[in-house]
Amino acid sequence: MIMQYGMNPHVGHLSFDLNQNPYIKPFSEETSHLIDSEARRYVEEAYERTINLLTEKKDEIEMVAEELLKKEVLTKEDMVRMLGDRPWGEKNTYDELVAGTGGELEDTSVPEGLKGLKEELDASKTEEGDDKKREKGASA
Repeated sequence: MIMQYGMNPHVGHLSFDLNQNPYIKPFSEETSHLIDSEARRYVEEAYERTINLLTEKKDEIEMVAEELLKKEVLTKEDMVRMLGDRPWGEKNTYDELVAGTGGELEDTSVPEGLKGLKEELDASKTEEGDDKKREKGASA
């Protein structure tokens, strides 16, 4: 982020292309030290945010860990039961997932190969449910 994209307020909006010659730095020693210190600062900030998040969510993490020891595999339903619904909602359709990601020039319509997929999946789930009901009825 710092060197390639120039996304740092201290180094500035500069982009350094290191692919040209890896043996020649296109910046000074002073800039090199600044880049190093900014990279170190990013890592330290990420570490602090991680520690704070783990500390803040310790009870939830322990609850999920205990459930994993019991079940080994958790489903979405298990996670919702333990932690509740996602605070930002959930996007289930292709249109919801791509909404706002493209401009007027970008085609965000459903690709031809995926058209009708949701209906097929819903139909197969209904068929599976019907098969399970028949199995229960036959075994009773």
